Amino acid sequence: KGILYEEDDLEEKELEANAGDSNMKLLLDSLNPEQRERYECAVRSRIPPHDMKKFLQSLGFTITTPILLKILGSVAKLHLAQLVEAGRDIMEATGEKGALQPKHLRAAARKLQALGISPSSDYQRRFFKH
Repeated sequence: KGILYEEDDLEEKELEANAGDSNMKLLLDSLNPEQRERYECAVRSRIPPHDMKKFLQSLGFTITTPILLKILGSVAKLHLAQLVEAGRDIMEATGEKGALQPKHLRAAARKLQALGISPSSDYQRRFFKH
């Protein structure tokens, strides 16, 4: 049992996969060493499921399945990547060099909230207002 493909479909899928691999290789080759290091660090990083479970339980979630923890960890990782990217953009716009500082991340959070990408801190208060 399983999914059966015609040979033409399989060849198309292989060509698409190879094209994606070559595009990724071109992209990685175009990165400078600092960017490549940041990329590799981001790929290796993850949010531990135990920490995600504690966070969800602090919000009142009682059912935390492993797949839920993995999905929410991935979403959190994407949000953090957006936050860091916006922080680096802000740092470059102000002409600063070096490591990100808390002021850059706070400014990035405000920027993402203003764009509607990130919820504001008063979201829960507005949502549950009586």
